[in-house]
Amino acid sequence: MILYLLRMRLRMVRRGWYNSELLDEMMQRGYELKDEGRLKECCNLWQEVWRRQNMLEVVKTPELV
Repeated sequence: MILYLLRMRLRMVRRGWYNSELLDEMMQRGYELKDEGRLKECCNLWQEVWRRQNMLEVVKTPELV
């Protein structure tokens, strides 16, 4: 799981931090992990997506900063 997150982070850096396609891929991977019964990894991944999505919203609405 850690290797997966590191790869995702590297891709985020290469593509740009706020990439909705990558966030969607991460969400889909979370569903796969859930279906495999790997709930802790699923939740960790979704938490990372949630954190990045919230940061995306702050960037879209800088008046909130």
